[in-house]
Amino acid sequence: MVSFIWRRQRPLNSSASRLIYFPLLRRPETTMAVTMTAPFLICASITAVSALISLGFSIAAAVASTGVTRVAALYVCPRSLALAIASAIPFFTGSGSWLLAIALCMTIVQAGDAAIGVIKNNRIETFGPLGTAALNLIAIIWLA
Repeated sequence: MVSFIWRRQRPLNSSASRLIYFPLLRRPETTMAVTMTAPFLICASITAVSALISLGFSIAAAVASTGVTRVAALYVCPRSLALAIASAIPFFTGSGSWLLAIALCMTIVQAGDAAIGVIKNNRIETFGPLGTAALNLIAIIWLA
């Protein structure tokens, strides 16, 4: 729920005051229970597993590589960690909007990973992420 308040502010160079409009978010007085439906839980689970797998691969790449490749892998680790943490939030909040956003992000990440697999001409690195992206997309459509 959004509430609006008006505050009176006095400018520095004038003795006159003016009204300023501040939209403020306010918490509802009651907490509503969130029902996590099967589509919600399946989409959240696929998204979280996808994010954790990406995090695992980025950590493995950072540990195993050397030189310039290691620096690139180290840059990927915090991003993967952020996606993994963000994918856990829907389990705690029950937010469908958050779930749709992070699930879409992970679908794009997995589709990108599949494209890299195509470039490398590696079937496992192509079809694994492509299957995960397809499952995530199906779950998103089912949830929406």
